[in-house]
Amino acid sequence: ALALRFFDGLDLSGPVSLELKAAPDGAQWVIEPTVGRTDFWADLCTADGVDLPLVEYFSQIGQPSPPTAQRDRFLWINGERDPGGLLWLLRHHPGHLFKRRIRGLYARLTDPRPFTAALTRYLAAQPARAMRLANRLRRRA
Repeated sequence: ALALRFFDGLDLSGPVSLELKAAPDGAQWVIEPTVGRTDFWADLCTADGVDLPLVEYFSQIGQPSPPTAQRDRFLWINGERDPGGLLWLLRHHPGHLFKRRIRGLYARLTDPRPFTAALTRYLAAQPARAMRLANRLRRRA
């Protein structure tokens, strides 16, 4: 509803998205509107019943799109930006893992190489991240 209100009256065509963050008081803050391209989560939308590329295809050829119905069956984990996200979720919100299936950005049992490559880059960057953190803490002291 917030995305519809944000883009209302702009006469846009094609995919749009709106990234929001919730403040502690519940207020919503706009982080990033995206116009004209899909994001990584397009696969999640398709898995949850709204095949965005198919809807856009039918829109472009001037035909009515097939019926869609959003379901809330999957939980999206961006394994490229945060390969440790699943572990964080397990530690802080384990109940979520029993409510919905996990849909990873790159994590597929049928094709593990993209996730493995992202995990390798993430782990290789950890010593440098630890050094930057140590330097910041040392400067503050």
